[in-house]
Amino acid sequence: VFLYDKYYSPELNLFDEEHDRLIRKHVERARRVLIGAKMPPMTAYDAQAKPESTNNIHRAYTVIWFWDPDCDDCMIETPQLHQFYLENADKYDLEVFAVSITEDIDRWKKTCKEMGLSWINTCYAMGEPNYDFINYFNILTTPGSFLIDKDHKIIMRSFSLDELQDFFQKTYKNSEE
Repeated sequence: VFLYDKYYSPELNLFDEEHDRLIRKHVERARRVLIGAKMPPMTAYDAQAKPESTNNIHRAYTVIWFWDPDCDDCMIETPQLHQFYLENADKYDLEVFAVSITEDIDRWKKTCKEMGLSWINTCYAMGEPNYDFINYFNILTTPGSFLIDKDHKIIMRSFSLDELQDFFQKTYKNSEE
């Protein structure tokens, strides 16, 4: 994004019109998820087909967690994140808004139940969300993770559980001093 903004100009005629359009689209998609960018509120449907929205979360921080029950990494990292959530949600004023991108409702429900996921669980298969999250957040693989604040500003993205723990330990250590 920085290089595009600083150095690129369509007037340079480096690419044909189609490639110029693709580059512009790619940069704009990347710009939306830069640290510090404000994302629009998300609304998706839970297992009872009830809409859940990030606008209704009144916590200081929300992890946006994109996952799929057919993803091997998701099946390892989701229970780990859930354990962190169970141990730290109140301590760090944290919520998790999980979005399963699967179209297999039964598998999603079964996996959520087996893992005992007690955070906000939504799924693409339950109905169209209020915008295309996969496109907006440029989700190419799962799991995909974003940490936002109460104003929907992106603080972190594509983080490991260790990085999330470090963020909260540093943030809350600094607030105690």
